[in-house]
Amino acid sequence: MVAASALDVAYYNTFANNLSYQNSLSKCGTVIDINKFYFHYQIWNQANYNGKKM
Repeated sequence: MVAASALDVAYYNTFANNLSYQNSLSKCGTVIDINKFYFHYQIWNQANYNGKKM
């Protein structure tokens, strides 16, 4: 249970750091694609987002 909690914390820390980084690249916001079935996400700043999943 402790290991699962540590993985959860690491996942959300990485997510928050990536979101902060993408926000710092452009002042126009971010686009986030989160898969709800397994822990996978993609983050783009809106200046680099072209509407297609990578």
